[in-house]
Amino acid sequence: DDGLRVLDETLAWQSSLGEDHPDVARTTLRRCALLRRMGRAAEGLADAERVLALYERIYGAESAAAAMAHNTVGGLLNSMG
Repeated sequence: DDGLRVLDETLAWQSSLGEDHPDVARTTLRRCALLRRMGRAAEGLADAERVLALYERIYGAESAAAAMAHNTVGGLLNSMG
């Protein structure tokens, strides 16, 4: 899928920022959401959970960023049954 390829290329380009960088986290969540739409939710779950933990640590558990990551994790889990 072209979308997945573009996101993977973006993550490779962003790798110099470090995996805890907010831009990397946002791109990772976009990749997880795309995997869900592709029927490959299980592949994105660990990454989405990592971003959730990062957002909770950086922005707080009640932040909009953490809510977005919770939504992604929930969507992945829902798709997995």
